[in-house]
Amino acid sequence: MTSDKDSGTLTITWPDGAKAAMTVDANQINSLSIDGATAAEMRGSTTRQFIKLATPLNMTLVQVTDKPKADPSLKAWTWKDAFNDLALVDANGPRYGPPIGAWVQYSDGSNRVSARFNDEGGVKVDDIKVVGEVKQVWFVFAVPHGAKIAKFAAGQTSVSEQPVDVP
Repeated sequence: MTSDKDSGTLTITWPDGAKAAMTVDANQINSLSIDGATAAEMRGSTTRQFIKLATPLNMTLVQVTDKPKADPSLKAWTWKDAFNDLALVDANGPRYGPPIGAWVQYSDGSNRVSARFNDEGGVKVDDIKVVGEVKQVWFVFAVPHGAKIAKFAAGQTSVSEQPVDVP
């Protein structure tokens, strides 16, 4: 997605029906919604590229990547149902969540991306269409500087160990 503006609201609808909308301030993305865009569509055709996500005050962004499990009893789109229960757990106990952003790469015959992000939190992923085979999901969390992340969790269940010392 591109624009010739530094700030404002941008909306794009591509010929195949994929859509994107974002609010930008000082070249940083404050909120983002992408529905079914291909990589070629997202590259755009104007000169300004918005690639920096806005970060809440006194926080830093931490990204967690999750690939669907090979276990056939686990459905690849179930992350949407658990989204508000996802958290990063600090080694000292605090939990940081839910995520303030999520990206899902999937294939419905071509590789596509849907995403939601809001630097103020309150992200809703319910309206992302469940289409095709999930390839990978990324979650973005806002955590305080100096946090010592120990794991990525869904509710009280540890999804994976994620030892990270946040600068």
